[in-house]
This record gives sequence, C-alpha cells and structure tokens, in this order.
Amino acid sequence: MLENDRKENFRDRDEKCSFYYRVGACRHGEACEKKHMPPVRSYSVLIKNLYFFPSHNPECTMTELAIQEHLELFYEDFFTEIGITYGYIIDMVIALNISDHLLGNIYIKFSREEEAIKCVEKLNTRFYADRLICVELCHVDNLIKACCKEFENLECLRAGFCNFIHRAKISQELLDELYDAQEIMYEMKNRLS
Repeated sequence: MLENDRKENFRDRDEKCSFYYRVGACRHGEACEKKHMPPVRSYSVLIKNLYFFPSHNPECTMTELAIQEHLELFYEDFFTEIGITYGYIIDMVIALNISDHLLGNIYIKFSREEEAIKCVEKLNTRFYADRLICVELCHVDNLIKACCKEFENLECLRAGFCNFIHRAKISQELLDELYDAQEIMYEMKNRLS
C-alpha cells in the first residue's frame, strides 16, 4: 500500500499543473504536487499582484464610476510605459480576481520573445506605488483561453475566487486609443530605423 502511495505521489509530481500552464499561477503555489516549470522563452509576462482594486477594500467609498476611472487611468499609464519602454503589446489583461495567486496580476503578451525577456530583465528592478515590481515570463500564450468564459458571460459562480482570470473591463474607446497610438508610434520607429 505504501509503495502504491509513493508511486502515485511521484506520478503527480511529474504531471504538469494545468492552472500554472494555462493562467500562469496556481492557488497551491510551491506546495502544488504538480510540476511548475517556468519558461525560458515566451511572448508573455506575468506581473504579480501589482494592481490594487479599490473595490477590494471593504472601507472603499468610491463610486463605481470612480473605480472604473481609477482602473482605466492605471491601465493607460501602464500600457503606455510598457509599450514605449519594452515593446509592442499584443494584449494586456488585469486580473480582477480576489484570490491571492491572481489578485491584481497583469498579463502582457508582446509581439516578440525578446521584448518579453527585456521586460522581465528591466522591470524587476523597478517600483510602482512604492512596491517592487515582480515580473516573470509565463506560459500563457493565449490570454483569451486563460480568462473565465463564465465571467465574460456574467455567469461565474466562483466569484473572485475562480482559478481562471476574471479580466477587468476596459472601455473599448480607451483600448482603441491605446492600440492606435501604439501602431502609429511603431510605424514611425520603423520608418526612422
């Protein structure tokens, strides 16, 4: 019996953790019995627990509109800084979840692996709102698949404790503005080089 338990335990540790590979984070963290092998190369980065949603504070008195403005100001600031400094952004997602392993995580997919690597190397030495930024390459190559479909359809029963990303809603107007500006900037850079 004990030998079967050992074999089962050994087999579990050889098995990849589906959540780690799909969303870049696992609620068990280092205690997970399944394998978490960080990528050496990737187009995507995970910035851990950086954005603090005012609505997660029980004492928050901000209106829904003010909370959305806070989110969008942060998104615009961060998108612009990352895009200008590190590379062309394909997608950027902020996790709305309240569980520790996803709380305030930011996922960014770049157009090239070199941009993601540069982001990890340089951003890990910087601070935002007096907090050291913790960024790493992640396996998430498709942010749409990493996001909770039920949440997108307003049907997720796990609320903020879901193990899939609950993507913070950014207005289409702001997204269009940011991606259009990025496109113009990179076209100009390409012409000048």
